[in-house]
Amino acid sequence: MMKNTTITKCNFIDLKDLFDEYLDTLTGVGDDFWESHILRGVGYLIKAAETKIGFFHLCQEPDYLFLSSFYVKPEYTFMGTDLMKHIIEEYHVEKAFVLTCDEHFLTLCMENQKSVALQACLFDGTIKYPCKEPEYDASYITRVTMEELPSIRKATGDFYNDFSDEDIASGKYELYQVKEKGILLGVGVYVPNQLKTGYVPCGEIVLEEHRKKGVARSLQLYMADLCRERGLIPIGGCWYKNTASRKTFESVGRYTKTRILNVTF
Repeated sequence: MMKNTTITKCNFIDLKDLFDEYLDTLTGVGDDFWESHILRGVGYLIKAAETKIGFFHLCQEPDYLFLSSFYVKPEYTFMGTDLMKHIIEEYHVEKAFVLTCDEHFLTLCMENQKSVALQACLFDGTIKYPCKEPEYDASYITRVTMEELPSIRKATGDFYNDFSDEDIASGKYELYQVKEKGILLGVGVYVPNQLKTGYVPCGEIVLEEHRKKGVARSLQLYMADLCRERGLIPIGGCWYKNTASRKTFESVGRYTKTRILNVTF
């Protein structure tokens, strides 16, 4: 690492100006899964002399430590290679989760990788492409109330375990259900991004006995319309091998050009 360069732990607020710059460099979307690994990670500020030049986040999993972000200001890009090597060696970093639309971080990961695996596909709804009408229109879809939440949790197993009752009650997350003749078919979740604001990842689960009826795409179309009415952009993500989910996103005109990669150093 270059002389007079320092790295210190810091709070997210200390990185706010740099992080906003970083978000502007991304050429694709990042979803709530990507954001969660930054938000629950530990931030580190990089300084050259007394000038703030960049940052990174380290996130601890049970079996390994990984990088969930890395950024240096454009005029300090030349320091990226040495900084990345130092971070990997000094902090014993084993992996990185990196967006393919994060060019500099991705390039540095490729310089140090021992292996690369696909983690997830991300779907961008910035442009509303034409698609067929939903199988279940808005008359079948309602927002889940707090009184209904226990039965929703029972029906969907652990799918919504990451969404607490408190966060749902506060409106941080919104759940929507499709019912036909009083029978629950599926449930969608609306999750506004916390970092790259203006985007809303939308996910859903369909009860097994009601799959392949258009329930998932109906929920996605409903939530996409809701986003756009609020001046927001619907996005989504799924595990790269989840063919059914990928086809659902594509069927509502939401396409993927961005991946999350799981890089091993």
